[in-house]
Amino acid sequence: METFYNEQQRVKQAVQSAASKIHFTVDLWTSSNSLALLGMIAHYFTENGQLCQSVLALRELEGQHTGENQAQLIMKIITEYGIVSKVGYFMMDNAENNETMIRALSASKDILHFSINNLIK
Repeated sequence: METFYNEQQRVKQAVQSAASKIHFTVDLWTSSNSLALLGMIAHYFTENGQLCQSVLALRELEGQHTGENQAQLIMKIITEYGIVSKVGYFMMDNAENNETMIRALSASKDILHFSINNLIK
């Protein structure tokens, strides 16, 4: 577990010092053992202009697969990494709950600059 926490700290430092907004790829699926899993990858430029991507999370989504439920988990991850002010665009598939999730994120008081226009399907 120590290796995991060390890598997580390295990723936190990298995304917090990103020279750009941080854009996200997000997907939700059900595993073969019936767990709802949400994967989240950050895409950003470093201070020296290098394009990077970092896995932020692969977490179980508790409860229903609603957009509001996804938004709560995504906000928790963004907050844990300390990158609320750096949120850029989201890339995901065209599942209906993804649009609901973006609408829920755009209503968040924490991400004031965010809007439904930050959705790329």
